[in-house]
Amino acid sequence: MVAFTSDGRNTPTVSSLSLQFVINIAPEVRNVTASQNADGTVTINYEARDVDTATVRRPTATILRRCFNIGMAAPDQTMTTLAAHDTDHKAVAHDGSWNNITYTATWTPSADFPGRLMNNTAKVRVTANDGEGANPTGSAESATYSLDTQVPTGELDQR
Repeated sequence: MVAFTSDGRNTPTVSSLSLQFVINIAPEVRNVTASQNADGTVTINYEARDVDTATVRRPTATILRRCFNIGMAAPDQTMTTLAAHDTDHKAVAHDGSWNNITYTATWTPSADFPGRLMNNTAKVRVTANDGEGANPTGSAESATYSLDTQVPTGELDQR
């Protein structure tokens, strides 16, 4: 809201006014998978698209550094150890089709969540953000998977 006031000597006037109305269909994410590798890293795969016509900039998808249901504390916790370029913008299909390109991110969970064991209860949420002024995000979650960042304990039998 814009309000004009006057002291009686001068009358405020508007010489120019513009109004911007944003119409945007939220980007979509699908086929999110997450699995822990033998080296302890987690591979996250996903597909993303934005069905709006790209007029000014190319639609992009960014994997947000979010992990869902890690540990017993907060429902969402931040991934800080994604591999280089995993959160960079990605070119995605914007013609209504899925371009069948699978994007991949690699996470090192032992640095973020040391000493945790989640037996088939971990999930990852991937969110695409097209940077528009309205409805800018869409997300999808992986199925549950097992996450183990515990240091092995016990003794090795060297017989």
